[in-house]
Amino acid sequence: MKFIYLYDASVGRSDNLEDGCKGCVSKANASVNSLKCPVFHDNRMHTKRSSEEGVFFFCTSYEEKSKNSFRGKLEGYEELIRQLVIEKNEQREEEAVGFKRHLHNLVSLNAVAIQSIYANIPQESFIQSRREELLSTITEHVRSSPEISAKLIVDLLKNEVLKKAELSAYNKIFHDESPDFFYYSAHKIVLLVLNSFWDEFKEKDVRVSMDSFYGKVKIDFDAFAAVLTHVFHNSAKYILPRSKLSIFFQSTGEGAVRISFEMISLRIKREEEDLIFKKSFSGEEPRRLKRDGEGLGLWVVKELLGSMGGSISVETDIDKRKRRNKMGVNYELNRFNIFLLQS
Repeated sequence: MKFIYLYDASVGRSDNLEDGCKGCVSKANASVNSLKCPVFHDNRMHTKRSSEEGVFFFCTSYEEKSKNSFRGKLEGYEELIRQLVIEKNEQREEEAVGFKRHLHNLVSLNAVAIQSIYANIPQESFIQSRREELLSTITEHVRSSPEISAKLIVDLLKNEVLKKAELSAYNKIFHDESPDFFYYSAHKIVLLVLNSFWDEFKEKDVRVSMDSFYGKVKIDFDAFAAVLTHVFHNSAKYILPRSKLSIFFQSTGEGAVRISFEMISLRIKREEEDLIFKKSFSGEEPRRLKRDGEGLGLWVVKELLGSMGGSISVETDIDKRKRRNKMGVNYELNRFNIFLLQS
């Protein structure tokens, strides 16, 4: 049986539909009709069906001796194609949500870059000055404050690295790009990404401490940078204000490195420990506070780590003495553990 799926009543692509078949497609209706095929010059039956998923055209040779037999097989094909279309639409929706999350991260990184520039060079210079005047202003700033200017350039370069990582992570998850492995200092990459979140933690009066560590891990740089971006984004979002984020590194002795992020953050119920890493899931506390997003952050983290042979887990309420309730909001001491292959 030959078939073609039509989008918006226009002929789409098919591996087994000839150009000469388009005339039959335009003439077909919901009835099963017999005709002499203008392309293959034999006797055939065809029909065209419409549904919420689109328009379907079906054609068969006279190997089908009766219209009832044709209709029976037709029902099976219709259902199969309908399911394929539904799955494809669901995949597009997932990609759209994923793109929205990555776009949000890119916008946030861009905002950090702009703030860094305007903190050193007045915004009015970019708006009101001619190019020559702007270059003169920037030159004078570099000459009078070389160290500050150098720091600004370094911060902007770091920011661009994180933007590239976000784009790469999107392609790896939604377009199945293979990881590009290399050995990197785990400590340096964590610190690199953390630098972009200092202001967010500072706004909540959160202190950040991090162990020293000299080991290297086998990772895709862009993928791991994106992992850390999501981890720090969630940490800044859910951590208890005026508290502490502690980052620990440890070689497990089994060819892996464990990186732990420990903080007093929104309560994670025991039954939510596995669910928070599933797509589209948000915990009870974030939902109650309307801080839940698309439920993609930790799912993205899990997928990216999995592509590198790594994993993530969570330990909840690890010290009951640290439980807090602030204006009806429940906080507990939680620890997220990332495992990566060690060099």
